[in-house]
Amino acid sequence: MSKQVTTLAEAFKALEIDSYVWVKTDLVKAKVSPTVYECDNHILISAEDGKDIADYYGECRGGYPYICEELEALADKLGVIIEWQDAGTLSIYPE
Repeated sequence: MSKQVTTLAEAFKALEIDSYVWVKTDLVKAKVSPTVYECDNHILISAEDGKDIADYYGECRGGYPYICEELEALADKLGVIIEWQDAGTLSIYPE
């Protein structure tokens, strides 16, 4: 793992995003952090962990892919590229 990838992973893990999560039978507003995995030259972020950070199909958002604004803002600030790896995973690469 490169130091740059580890630094990126730490930055995204520290991100706090306003979202809604299920607590028993109630939908509750909460701060969540992305589920981040380190790879050789990039990081992966889950879009399937129930935190509503990203949604490839956008069923509840007009049918368009969705990535939360906080995640996109951090990517812009760090100068990295976000791409969909598949419908459940975002890949983040240094430029």
